[in-house]
Amino acid sequence: MTQPCDGLDGLEAKKCCALADYEISADYESMMLDAFRNFEPSDAAYVQISEECTSKKRKLAETKVCSTIDYHHNEDSCTMSPYVYKRLLLEEGILEIPDPPPPKEITEECKAMRFLVWTRNTKDFNAGHSHKGFSYTCAVWEAIQLNRTLVIDTFSGMGKVYTGLDFTVEVPHTLWYSLTPLKTLPNGGLIYSEYEQLCGALGVLSEEKGEIEMIYSNVTHKELLDKSNVPVIVRNWEYGKNQLKYGYQICRKPKEPSKEKLYFYKEPGVDYSVPTAYKWPRYANWMQRIASDIDEMLNKSLENGKIDPPVCLHVRRGEKLKSIEKYPNLEKETNPDGIYEILSQFLKPRSTIYIASNESNPKRFFAPLESSFNVVTLGHLPKLIQVSEFLPSTLALIDYAVLAKCKRLIPTFKDENSKGFEYHLSLSESNK
Repeated sequence: MTQPCDGLDGLEAKKCCALADYEISADYESMMLDAFRNFEPSDAAYVQISEECTSKKRKLAETKVCSTIDYHHNEDSCTMSPYVYKRLLLEEGILEIPDPPPPKEITEECKAMRFLVWTRNTKDFNAGHSHKGFSYTCAVWEAIQLNRTLVIDTFSGMGKVYTGLDFTVEVPHTLWYSLTPLKTLPNGGLIYSEYEQLCGALGVLSEEKGEIEMIYSNVTHKELLDKSNVPVIVRNWEYGKNQLKYGYQICRKPKEPSKEKLYFYKEPGVDYSVPTAYKWPRYANWMQRIASDIDEMLNKSLENGKIDPPVCLHVRRGEKLKSIEKYPNLEKETNPDGIYEILSQFLKPRSTIYIASNESNPKRFFAPLESSFNVVTLGHLPKLIQVSEFLPSTLALIDYAVLAKCKRLIPTFKDENSKGFEYHLSLSESNK
């Protein structure tokens, strides 16, 4: 069986392997975006697409020719990092500027605009949703401060540590998050695939002409403000010295610099606050609809105050059970018996409780509570959501959207806020 790039060596072999890898990513990126447009929200399709794509990339990397060459690829990830990946392929002659070039009027129009492109930080890309939210919020903050249109990654990922799989699951950004905070920014915002249809197409603007400038995380805010004449600033994370590790460090800085990072501190006179309306993550619209349906269902039994409002429990277990020194009693406090001990003190029999938990199968694990209460988890609601179609991290987002609507809430830890009670309640005596 003939393998791609057979018979080639040297530079031609490198170009062949890199182009083959690029074409795999390009094909599967299109497949992901088509799936988003044509199918109901679900992670399962993207798990399959990500697995097929990374499998093809790994097989390419193991071929006789490509296995001996250092070409630009990431076998664990399918989608391409905005701007920097194609830039690298252009530099090495693997991709070429289209001929004829874009019309001059498009170039002139784009030169008059001001963009901030936050290209991919792999550590943020593969992180959990809360981490992503902090980093996206800093991207929003920077775009507001620089008076620029923000451009973010078309895709979002969930790394192996969160999925238990041996590849990153990648999805269109809009599967998990709403674009409302992006689109309502003072200067608006775009996902990268939209930007590529506008000013990000190959050949429209160039670094050589000073129309695009790559910047690193060790530049000061003042230095960025001084680049107001540059149409496109690309914040690059993967290359360069003295880089910050995470995107959220851009606006969540210490008051004083450290010896290792003299540039990393809150600069005098800079307002690092972000208006609430623009903070991330804002969950996708379909998640909000499901959360609203669940909230309505939980409250439909209320009749003139004769039945107490439902109580929502946020039960943190999972990896925290391993930290026995920090949470010595968490297993007992968050198992069905421990929860019953708390709830039975103030809830009437058959009261409704909604349980949001990172336990692997909440419906089954908390089933013993059903003899005393009307227990609801996402697993109890197959008409609203098929939990088997989603990653645990996505189910957590839906749970969080439900918890935000709850009038009565009991958290796991003592230093977390409860809601709707005359006094503070928590399942555990430990602090988070």
